[in-house]
Amino acid sequence: MSSDEVDGLPGEHRLSVSAQARDGEREQAPACDGATPALSHGLGDERRSWTRTQAPGLTLDGHLDASGLGWFQARLFALCSLTMVAHGAQMSVVTMLEEPVSNEFGLDKLGFSLVGSAIFGGMLVGSLFGGMLADLYGRRVAMLAASTALCVFSLSSAAAPELFSFAAARILTGLGGGALVPVAGSLLLEWSPTRWRSTMVMTTTGTAFAIGTLFECGAGLLLHEYMGDGREWWRALFVVCTLPALVSLPVMLCTLPESMHFLMVHGRQDEAHALLMHLQRVNGTTEVGGVGGQIATPGYTPGYTEGLAMEGSFDRKQWAEMFCAEVRGIKPCTLNSNPKP
Repeated sequence: MSSDEVDGLPGEHRLSVSAQARDGEREQAPACDGATPALSHGLGDERRSWTRTQAPGLTLDGHLDASGLGWFQARLFALCSLTMVAHGAQMSVVTMLEEPVSNEFGLDKLGFSLVGSAIFGGMLVGSLFGGMLADLYGRRVAMLAASTALCVFSLSSAAAPELFSFAAARILTGLGGGALVPVAGSLLLEWSPTRWRSTMVMTTTGTAFAIGTLFECGAGLLLHEYMGDGREWWRALFVVCTLPALVSLPVMLCTLPESMHFLMVHGRQDEAHALLMHLQRVNGTTEVGGVGGQIATPGYTPGYTEGLAMEGSFDRKQWAEMFCAEVRGIKPCTLNSNPKP
């Protein structure tokens, strides 16, 4: 019925016709439960087709919430925090060493400032590419690589025989530390219950970093007091500031888990389910979520995973699409199955 014909009806009939029209729209709208509408996301004229399905069981976030905060997250938090303490110490250690480093390498104030700020250039590059490395090869690989770089080049700073090797070691130390920040935050976020995520991440990146600067100051004062003004004390300080990362690195090599989010996105559901069972055993929670505790997330079902298989391809459009609420699983199936271009 046209709008002109509706306007000519009495008031009660107009209400009845409007209600019928709304009911008809509801019947034509795609249902969320059990439906598999094709969602199109894209930039410009290019669009990709994504398929969402609803499987039985809890979502990944639901399993993490049900498993709670326990010894599993405590161990992961301790490992990430120790490495972040070492990163904080290495970022600030050179501020105590102006006189001995300048005397060792024959630097004036400008030269020392340039060498001292070299680590921040490395940190900038590491921060830019750490997340990409984690998306391509996994959070575990990226975390181990960043921690290893931090340890190796921090010790190289202590052993550097001349200026250029010292400056190169500081740049590469910053590279490892810069990559460490986004990777450690992502790993903690993806293993934490939803209500604890901001606390876990901000405590690691903020508090642990600050503890590292305090640790460096205390260690520097003690070493200078007991070793005097010789050339050995400042080199020893670089070694001491690396100790927290040196302690955590072998433990991470043996026990650091991969992110379940990364595994599911890359189609490794069996490995993710095994990690979920391990999480529940360590935290002392029972199996939850229906059929064998399987993870059911719309974004991780087979049809949808085909689209996400390009996650590590450095596609700019693909990268921008991660901000769509439907892709991230935040928003239910409210999009039109045939969106307008």
